[in-house]
Amino acid sequence: MNKKISRKKTIKKKYILTALIAIFLFTACEKDITNRKIDESYNTINVSLDNQKKLERSTEAANLITTAVKEELDVDVVLYPTENLNLSDKNLKINLLKTDITDKINMTVDQLKSVYSTDANKDNILLMYIKGSDLKKFILQRATENYGIDVQTAGLDYNIIFKGGRVEEATMSINGKEVEDSKEYKIAFMLYAYGNNPDSGLMINFPGYYYKNSFNYKDVISTDYKATDLLIKYITDLKGYKDFSVVRDSVKNLSKPELDYIIPIYTIQGDKFVSDYTGKVVKTRGVITATVNDDYNRMHGFYLQDETGDGNDYTSDAIYVNTTAEIMSSPKIAVGEKIEIEGTVYEEFSNNNISRTTLRDIKIENVKSLGKGVMPKSVLLGGTGNRKIPNNQITTIKGDINNNVKINLEEGLGFWESLEGMKVKVLSPIVTGSSGGFEDKYVHKSYINLFVRPKGVSGTEQVTPVGGLIIDVDKNDYNPEIIRIVDNEFKSPDGTFYGKYDSKNGFKGGEKIFNVGDRLADLEGIASFALNDFGSGEYVFYPMSKVDNLESNRSDITPISDRYTTSLVGDADHITVGTYNVENLGGEVRSGKAGYSSKWDDIGEVIAKNMKAPDILVINEVQDNDGNQNSSVTDATVTLEKIISGIEKAGGPTDYKIININPIAYADGGEPGGNIRPATIYRSTRVEFDRRGNAGAKDHVGLDENGDLKYNPGRVYPNTPIFEGTRKSVAMEFKFKGKKIIVIGNHLNSKGGDTSMWGGTQPVKFYTEIKRVKLAKIVNGFSKEILGKNPNANLLLIGDFNEFYASAPMRVLEGKEFINLIDTKIPYNKRYTYNYSGNSQAIDHVFISKELQKESPEVDIIYVNTDYMGKISDHNPVVSRYKF
Repeated sequence: MNKKISRKKTIKKKYILTALIAIFLFTACEKDITNRKIDESYNTINVSLDNQKKLERSTEAANLITTAVKEELDVDVVLYPTENLNLSDKNLKINLLKTDITDKINMTVDQLKSVYSTDANKDNILLMYIKGSDLKKFILQRATENYGIDVQTAGLDYNIIFKGGRVEEATMSINGKEVEDSKEYKIAFMLYAYGNNPDSGLMINFPGYYYKNSFNYKDVISTDYKATDLLIKYITDLKGYKDFSVVRDSVKNLSKPELDYIIPIYTIQGDKFVSDYTGKVVKTRGVITATVNDDYNRMHGFYLQDETGDGNDYTSDAIYVNTTAEIMSSPKIAVGEKIEIEGTVYEEFSNNNISRTTLRDIKIENVKSLGKGVMPKSVLLGGTGNRKIPNNQITTIKGDINNNVKINLEEGLGFWESLEGMKVKVLSPIVTGSSGGFEDKYVHKSYINLFVRPKGVSGTEQVTPVGGLIIDVDKNDYNPEIIRIVDNEFKSPDGTFYGKYDSKNGFKGGEKIFNVGDRLADLEGIASFALNDFGSGEYVFYPMSKVDNLESNRSDITPISDRYTTSLVGDADHITVGTYNVENLGGEVRSGKAGYSSKWDDIGEVIAKNMKAPDILVINEVQDNDGNQNSSVTDATVTLEKIISGIEKAGGPTDYKIININPIAYADGGEPGGNIRPATIYRSTRVEFDRRGNAGAKDHVGLDENGDLKYNPGRVYPNTPIFEGTRKSVAMEFKFKGKKIIVIGNHLNSKGGDTSMWGGTQPVKFYTEIKRVKLAKIVNGFSKEILGKNPNANLLLIGDFNEFYASAPMRVLEGKEFINLIDTKIPYNKRYTYNYSGNSQAIDHVFISKELQKESPEVDIIYVNTDYMGKISDHNPVVSRYKF
């Protein structure tokens, strides 16, 4: 390890004291950066603090601190958020002379804080590795989100040119050489939260949720450095003059000449996914239907809609005007006002290649008030005789939808594009899922996404018993009729923020608890487009009327005792085997708000009562004892003991024992630092477990000459390259009534990395499926080894496979040796263990061998999570039963 990395990671007090001789002066005059000179008397450099240019090019102040971090930590690249810079139209003068100056000028640390943020979240550094391909995606995504320099750098230089929101040109280099996609670069970035609300638990880390969880955490791990401490050290040790004025990064936005006549909004929008006017400066007119001033999410703008429209369902009559807080404070900008406006047409692209047509680069002098306008009527969605919502295909387009493709109103992508920005009214919506808000029982968040289906739109065969929607993989039907309701700060025509949601009271004037199947009152609002945590674009609905739940019993989270309970119980002749993904469980106890019980107790209650205490239970996403902390801890004994304690506290059995193989730190994927794994608990008075050997993380379970497991438990070919970064399957051998049962617990790689079903490039690319097919071959292959030596083996493959029942990986795993009980024993509309974006789906499965098929197999999905707000975990557990 590099000496600069391995040394003690805290900057010693002597550096702070020494820093008191570093002189920071602020002068009122702006100096020409092209004529920089050294101040011979004090051996100083001057750093321009030009706030106006910080989003157009890298700044000198940023170049200074990123260079300091890079050289002190000896990394390839430093990423520093522009928002960390508290710049003004002044200069920072840094004195480099280190003798006899403390009595001349008195410098305080407060002056340093006035330039660089020293807030803990903003100043802390995380060291890690990132692939060149991910680094390039990250820089492009951050630049596209703001069309400016969002990230200041050292080591990496980048230049990006946009025209109307689309990337015209992008170059990136590290030390003068093109960034290599496959190479891993050592980076330092700021663990900075753009939005950190402790009350809600919302933490959106710089550089973003998706990228944060894409980095390689295997090697260099440190959060012990602070950028400002490193800067002080660097300045103190610096000898001679360095020029920080060279521009490293730049972002330019090009536009086409102004069209000096009024162009209707529906003409700007057109009947394609991308406007023909992209990059052009245009004038248009309309009525302001909704306004937003959201400092927290850095959103300032309004929706403008043509008073009458053109009567063409293919063209939207509205557009979003993306502007500034200053312009939004003008009396010209108010709901109901008719205005004429000039701006540049942008397509604001997401990283899944779909966009929102907007007007940007607005100047207040180019906004002309035309008095009170006529508020357009809302388009009606749902019911009979209204705009027909497609309920089958998201799209059948092949290729890039942005290449002059006309929208198709019979498909989801085209239909929602045709309504972009318009006022709509959703009739009799029924909840199919949720995220945020009270979704998690233990962390109540101050945002919410509700997924609803208008009544009478969906086919009855896909409606679950409680009113949700099942996906139909065979027909490629992922329910495009589902509408994503997103809370917002849009002011409705009567001046009320009905769409605003908070972590204590829910929607203003409405409700806070929404379970799947709940009926809502009609909703009026704006059909629009938004970015999610992954940087992907989604069509959304912003409510501007009360969000009222018509169910009378939704004053609080549904108790676990009132949720589904299985009838499958073990007895003298029956053995039960279950699986439960407990969603990153480990570390500190997570207590619920407002007196709710802890997650440990709730998991214990679900296992003891709703699952009826399975004899063998494979538990996925078991984290180590300190949870998601970046440490060397991998043991999960404490975590598993807490689960068992929760079972006993709920009145469950007291005979559960632990089976666990600790992974190598950071080697098995999942939440960084958590070291998740499939672990198992079993009832020692009900089944026998004969431990053989002491297999570690790298030991293959193997078979002896009799076909028994060489190690019990043992991992299945853990050193196979395809298992890298993924949970390893664990094989275990039990006895019940003298008969052997081999259980293999699994948790295959996630779907993160597939292209979006709602993306601009079609058809969807299931890249992660390739790996799951290979993993399925390994597990199926090992099963064949067992069956080859013992054809009558009772063999069971169980767990979270992150895959649909009819998919290629599941067919490979099934082979000719197994049947999938979820596929064969559960009715179609009850076949779900997970809910994603309002779509109920089965990704947890139970496969049994032919011999075990003779033992009267039964299976039950325990619907305790996916249908409720106040989830205990994000998966429904599964229990299977066999008669011996």
